[in-house]
Amino acid sequence: PVFASLKYDLPLSTQIVIAISGFVTNWGLIALIILIIFLIAFLITIKKSKTFAFYFDLFILKLPIIGKIAQDYNIANFTRTMGLLLKSGVTMGEALPICVRTTPNLVYQKEYHALAAVVNRGSKISTHLSKRRELFPDIVTQIVSVGEHSGNLSNSLIYLSEMYEAEI
Repeated sequence: PVFASLKYDLPLSTQIVIAISGFVTNWGLIALIILIIFLIAFLITIKKSKTFAFYFDLFILKLPIIGKIAQDYNIANFTRTMGLLLKSGVTMGEALPICVRTTPNLVYQKEYHALAAVVNRGSKISTHLSKRRELFPDIVTQIVSVGEHSGNLSNSLIYLSEMYEAEI
């Protein structure tokens, strides 16, 4: 009311603050309740629908900053788990299903299932990873390839995990 009585045009930023304040004063509680209901419905949908959860994970990976962090986390998780399993004597065929179960992102889970099928056919991991550059950067493919050629894949994977964990 004080600003209205001045008969002066307020700056846009002040008008926005006053409008938001008026909205919160009049509708804030209802908006909060609606937001909580929406959030609960969203979380239930993610838990119940694998398809929705898959596309949500894909959406997260495509976000500018958060997507890179999610990608780095998933690569670090996979390479750490796989490297430690291989180092402890678990075969590649047994290690990949374990990595699928330890990966929270459904996009990466699907990719690791495909990777398991490729490995079971006798192909190299690096060949498959090079085809999915949007999920696995070139550095991952190159270091895995070096590990496969040198026969020291477990140490290469552990090195990658440490590198990505430091980046995160």
